[in-house]
Amino acid sequence: MRKLIIFMSILSLSIPLKAQTKFYFTDFWRLTTKAKASFYRVGMLDSIKQKFIGQYTDYRIDGSKLQEGSYDMDGQNYGLYKSYFQNGTTYCEGNYSSNEAVGIWRYYFSSGSLEKAVSFEKDEYPVIVEKYNILGDTLISDGTGTWNERVNSGVVIGKQQDYKRIGEWKISMSNGYTLITEWYHEGKLLGDKKSKIDNSLLIEFSPNSLIEEFRNHDAKADDYPIIQSLPESFLEIDSGLIFTKMDEMPTPRLGEIEQRNFVNSQLKYLSEHHRSVLKGKRIYVQLTINRLGNVSEAVTIKGVSSYYDREAERVFKMTKWIPGYQKGVPVNVRIVKTVFL
Repeated sequence: MRKLIIFMSILSLSIPLKAQTKFYFTDFWRLTTKAKASFYRVGMLDSIKQKFIGQYTDYRIDGSKLQEGSYDMDGQNYGLYKSYFQNGTTYCEGNYSSNEAVGIWRYYFSSGSLEKAVSFEKDEYPVIVEKYNILGDTLISDGTGTWNERVNSGVVIGKQQDYKRIGEWKISMSNGYTLITEWYHEGKLLGDKKSKIDNSLLIEFSPNSLIEEFRNHDAKADDYPIIQSLPESFLEIDSGLIFTKMDEMPTPRLGEIEQRNFVNSQLKYLSEHHRSVLKGKRIYVQLTINRLGNVSEAVTIKGVSSYYDREAERVFKMTKWIPGYQKGVPVNVRIVKTVFL
């Protein structure tokens, strides 16, 4: 009997713990405690691989459902995925295979009516099968029509014919500046070998945004004993210190391209003549980004004129950031960013 107990004890050490429990996260999907959380996940964590497996459901801290899906035994998305508006209606639904969106995904307005159906097949880019505006008017039908829509990288404009891209496709910022231009003939990209206007356009609709590596977190070992990488305590860092080098740099909450889009769209020009004359010029602004991800100070270090330098500072102070981290602790950071006029 004693040998059996010893054998079972040894066996239990080699079997990963897969108990379903709650994991709390900040706005930036960093692991935290319940008191500081904006979201929480009900799911299973493989204690050996340190990855989520099986079914999971994420909730906003008010209890409303955010998204639900499944991971395979390797921690990759598979099977049906759904996300929800705060009012409980479905935002999008579709299937994953080995972390890739596959088949037809459907996206809805908060009223519950269909906004678009997107085909994720083996092509380099997604194909819009059908699309409607909020009034229910048809914009794309049977893979034919014009895609003109704001996405995470700007505004994408292009035509489809029989499920294939044709003619000019481009991504432009709201001020009219073109980021990417591509030409297609019967669905084939002319020139470059790989489309830049690809599936990454829909990354804001792809739900695998949860940071699962458990680094730069806001929780300790006694908060989640199952997670091996959590420290017993955090390094105490003077909250008044400002770093220029750190373990992880701050990143724009919107993403680099979308933030550039935002900054340019918010700049107020004195005249169209100024816009034309200044095109191609740059303003370099030194930002101090605090531990909360806000810009506490913006100072131009190389500009073009006092008015437009102040404009660049004003707009940068409106931006939101994922803060920089040093040894797992958010810190104040000073960096230099550029405004492209």
